[in-house]
Amino acid sequence: MTTKAKKFRIRRNPPTSGMARSTRPPVQDNDSLFSGPEDGLGDAPYPTAGVPAPREDEIDAIRREGLTGRQLRMARRVAQKHGLAPTSDFDAVRLLRDQGIDPFERSNMLSVVTGSAQREAPEPDRLPQTIKPMQLPSTEVMAEDNRAKEIMRMQRDIVRRRRRRAAQLIARLAFFVFLPTIITGYYFFKIATPMYESHAEFVIQQANPAGATSSLGGLFSGTGLATAQDSITVQGYLQSRDAMLRLNDDLGFIAHFQQPHIDPLQRLEVGTSLEDAFKVFRRHVKISYDPTEGIIKMDVIAADPNVAVAFSERLIAYAEEQVDNLTQRLREDQMRGARESFEDAEAKLIAAQETVANLQERL
Repeated sequence: MTTKAKKFRIRRNPPTSGMARSTRPPVQDNDSLFSGPEDGLGDAPYPTAGVPAPREDEIDAIRREGLTGRQLRMARRVAQKHGLAPTSDFDAVRLLRDQGIDPFERSNMLSVVTGSAQREAPEPDRLPQTIKPMQLPSTEVMAEDNRAKEIMRMQRDIVRRRRRRAAQLIARLAFFVFLPTIITGYYFFKIATPMYESHAEFVIQQANPAGATSSLGGLFSGTGLATAQDSITVQGYLQSRDAMLRLNDDLGFIAHFQQPHIDPLQRLEVGTSLEDAFKVFRRHVKISYDPTEGIIKMDVIAADPNVAVAFSERLIAYAEEQVDNLTQRLREDQMRGARESFEDAEAKLIAAQETVANLQERL
């Protein structure tokens, strides 16, 4: 602690009559020279005032104990907690021992740490979440018998888990593979009604128009490229509802699949809708077109082979009618032109014959 003295202005005493002026300044009071600002303690003595100075031999004895810096800091904290004012870390140890307190006792350290933790504890809502303690491996050394028993227990556990997994696998295979296979096989061999399929192939050909052999269009007149459009149109017509309705009116397609001897999965119920009947028609009548050869392939399935053949022949007849309808206008135009040409040629022939007859009469 340092104190600073104020600087005072020194005045000389006024001269008196009959006396000589003195050149020496008057002597000031010592109290007025060192009266400084207030140090904040008031009339209370300084904390270290009145504390007897530690004896050097005690401090040297404590220093020779070889205490660590952490122990000395802990001793100072314990001394401050008990209201002591040590001048150094070694003095804190001495003061605590004089009070009968062991500064290095575990209970004292824990109380200091607990007190500091309580002062620095956060709010309740900010406390960290508790976690489960880790399962540390045991330090116990197992005997040979115990080790063998543990290994046997682990092996039995592994065998038990493998058996359980194998049983679960067999159960899945039985439920998702074996059982559906058995049901399907029983249905096809015992319940399902045998179905018969008729296969037919036909080609749509186009007649060569007059003069087509001398033109470039005649190169494709005999190939499938010339009739590809007609073949695709016929294929679409044979797979339409109109073809199904005509086949039902002519040969009773719906009534054939409503027969009681057909199994329930393939049989049409009585009074079924046309949409369900059309689904059966699309499933039992399959038509495909091969653009490379220009061939239309048709497969018809029915419960009787003769009925399947009849359905196939009638659908081919529908295809011929459809082709005729597509080429009817073209044929009418061609026949109209041929008739006009024939009538014109016939009129010219009659006129030529009359001219010849007149010439013969005159000559």
